[in-house]
Amino acid sequence: MPDHRRRRWLLAAAGTGAAVLLATACSSNSSASSASPGSGRSSAPATSSAGVAAANAALAAITRTSVPMDKPTTPVKPGSRKVAVIAVGLATPGASDTARLVQAAIKDAGWTAPPTYDGKFLPTTASGDIETAINQGDQAIVLVSVTPSTVASALQLAHSKNIPVVCILCGPPSTFSQFPGVVGVEPSPQKVGEAQADYVISKTKGTGKIWVYEDAEFPFTLVQNQTALATIKSLCPGCTTHVTQMKAGDEQQPGIPVLAGVLAANPKGSINWIIAPYDNAAAQFSTFLQQKGRTEIGVVGYAALPVFFDQIQAGTPPSAQATVSIPLPYMAYAAVDELARMLDHQPTWDANNLAVSLVTRDNYSQYPSSAPWVGPGFDVSGFFKKLWGKG
Repeated sequence: MPDHRRRRWLLAAAGTGAAVLLATACSSNSSASSASPGSGRSSAPATSSAGVAAANAALAAITRTSVPMDKPTTPVKPGSRKVAVIAVGLATPGASDTARLVQAAIKDAGWTAPPTYDGKFLPTTASGDIETAINQGDQAIVLVSVTPSTVASALQLAHSKNIPVVCILCGPPSTFSQFPGVVGVEPSPQKVGEAQADYVISKTKGTGKIWVYEDAEFPFTLVQNQTALATIKSLCPGCTTHVTQMKAGDEQQPGIPVLAGVLAANPKGSINWIIAPYDNAAAQFSTFLQQKGRTEIGVVGYAALPVFFDQIQAGTPPSAQATVSIPLPYMAYAAVDELARMLDHQPTWDANNLAVSLVTRDNYSQYPSSAPWVGPGFDVSGFFKKLWGKG
């Protein structure tokens, strides 16, 4: 695979939580803001013990298979529509699974859609797919893990034709302010960062030595990591944090030198936890830590992908401890509902800060191995079909 295409694959896969990301720079002491960006959580407790209690209380609310979810409250008539589903690339499970669920929601809405377009991890291909959908008379478009800025001209064309677009797993809310006619559907990056931070605070009882891997090229990841750091600073004055900058593709280097370098510079006892931005990174970290005899270090991931979920379930490597689960099936139906409202000239609702849960060594058995997704506590298909007059 050419280097530019391989890098695009990695950038695209990050939107689905499927990228394997490691760090590139040496670790350094972090300086996080005193409040999680956009969090709304209360101000910091004065002591580590109070912070641990706050983290434990937060974990109690999310270490379960269902959590309260933002949802629409008014009905909408989907009508009869032909829509297009365009995935950044179908070779990664994150994008292909999401597209499959979107197609199911489209069918439940009474709409039709051709087979999912495969963007093949190339912006030019995804842009061409958007233009093809427009030229073939599709009335709306669902994008899966496509970075809007990489297909900006095609999105402008869709807007000029009054064709609404919903983008799933494409970035935090701020991503869409510059793209009129495009609505995002996403788990909250703040809630992801808070869940990761609360877990390590709880596990270390307020005295953690925590490494956070950060990739600033992905807006979602940046907010997620900044929130984790801010939460640790707020709740855990007895914790120390270190940030390691990274870029996509470094994980392909033999021996994972960026992680090996951190381990060499920090002997046993100087690192308790690693917060990884995605599960593929978390899985590779955990395997490498076992190979190097550093299983005293725990790893927390994001996305509940099988590559890491299976490690947590198996109990090996020992470092694989927890991951954040996202509401993937709910997001698919939310995307179709948002499109229905846009087509019916109704207001959309906030589906870009959805709730998450935490999968751990203690609660993984509650989740189906093949689909460890968090839900809203009710039948998703039935809920939306009733709103659509199809139930």
